[in-house]
Amino acid sequence: TVGEINDPFPFMIKGLDGRKWKPSAREMAQYADRIVLSDGAGFDIDPSDIQLIEGRWVVMMRATAIILAGGGSRRMGRDKTMLPFAGKPMIKHVYDKIRPYFTQTLISSNNASVHDFLGVKVVQDEVAGRGPLMGIVSALKASANEVNFVTACDMPEVDAGLIRTMLRKARNCDVVVPRVGAEMYEPLFAVYNKSALPSMEEFLYSGNNKIIDSFSRCRVQYVDLPGRRIRNINTRAEYNVLVEEKTTPASESAG
Repeated sequence: TVGEINDPFPFMIKGLDGRKWKPSAREMAQYADRIVLSDGAGFDIDPSDIQLIEGRWVVMMRATAIILAGGGSRRMGRDKTMLPFAGKPMIKHVYDKIRPYFTQTLISSNNASVHDFLGVKVVQDEVAGRGPLMGIVSALKASANEVNFVTACDMPEVDAGLIRTMLRKARNCDVVVPRVGAEMYEPLFAVYNKSALPSMEEFLYSGNNKIIDSFSRCRVQYVDLPGRRIRNINTRAEYNVLVEEKTTPASESAG
């Protein structure tokens, strides 16, 4: 049984009888976000894993969402994680958007007193001052799942379809990262399996903080974006544009 391919997080049910996939089922499995196993009497899924979100049924993934909130916000001039957006702090907006899809959510931050209001575990960097690569490595170690989706807290326009695509591709690699063209990567909106940790730690503790460099010994799959980067908010001007877009009626912006 397969949910509609265009639905968020479709799933496929497979028996535990040891039989191989039928060719048609094998072909469709690539579109399933979660494979549910059945022994004929029950399924390895909890009813609470299935939720109705924005009028569509979604199946919670056995994966961890990691929200990076450890940046210094130097260009913004204030803590951008707490900037108001859509009636709440920006980090709360991002958290609310992605939480329903994952069995665990972690916050990567060295300021637990600011971010523990979200009610989830806040993971501090093993060594402070080493940038987002350290945040990712520290959070991966704390994660309860092999598969992990990482996003920066300043990327409020969450693309659930892109997340689904990356999670599917992560089954046979270490890292899935979006890119625009040949060299513009989005490593702060990407999927990391724990199998990437050895390479990432090797580069990190050799003094190299560049996330992309740490992929050199990883099996990486890329998701090509059609000429657009995922917008992140670094400056007050970028924030003001974002807020204006979200508060201006579509008819006015079109005119």
